[in-house]
Amino acid sequence: MDRKVLKDKIDELRSTAKMELACTIREIMREHGILSKELKHPVMCSDKIFEAVLIEINDEDTSIPAITLRVMSYKRVAKRVSSTDFEMDIESLARIAYGLNDEFES
Repeated sequence: MDRKVLKDKIDELRSTAKMELACTIREIMREHGILSKELKHPVMCSDKIFEAVLIEINDEDTSIPAITLRVMSYKRVAKRVSSTDFEMDIESLARIAYGLNDEFES
């Protein structure tokens, strides 16, 4: 397979997986009637560079969750990103979905 074709296919699969996880996060929150959730136990993201501390959605059916990340440095600067932004990888979104679900179930 041509290298560019393979790269495009992999990028497409990653994008689809990120969107599916974003939708799963949105559905978990909607199931519990919550538009904004501050995590009691922040979730480590992007090789422990960030920790997710707040998840927000709006009331629309197609809303993409906004995630507030705190940089894991001495200043602990907060940054708000979309779940489809480059800071969010598939593994981080999966950990957020698990963490969010665990907090609602406990």
